[in-house]
Amino acid sequence: MMPDVTIKQVLEIVSAFGVPGIVLVIWWLSDKSSQRTMAEYRALLEQYRQDMMKEACRHDAALAEMRQMYENNVELVKSYLRLASDLKDIVIINTQKWQEAHDKIVGNQFCPQIRLRKEAEGYQR
Repeated sequence: MMPDVTIKQVLEIVSAFGVPGIVLVIWWLSDKSSQRTMAEYRALLEQYRQDMMKEACRHDAALAEMRQMYENNVELVKSYLRLASDLKDIVIINTQKWQEAHDKIVGNQFCPQIRLRKEAEGYQR
């Protein structure tokens, strides 16, 4: 801001120093204003840097959180694959045992009272 200068003071400067005096006064006032503006600019720039650092930290935290979610998903998929493999083995074993039960039921190997007459000849009990 410019200091309060009255018209009387301006006329005194013009009459004492002439046009070069006016130029010097205007230059001095402009330089003071420029220095003040530069200080404000530096303060704003420092505030901007601080804000950007905070934002960068928040961004890094969000990326770390997303990375952790992906890693958790990978572990979940691995666990699911182990479970699916175990379930496949159980289904295969279960199917084999049911097939054995079916074969024994059809062959009637356990109940001599209702055993079917065998078609093949040879040693029979």
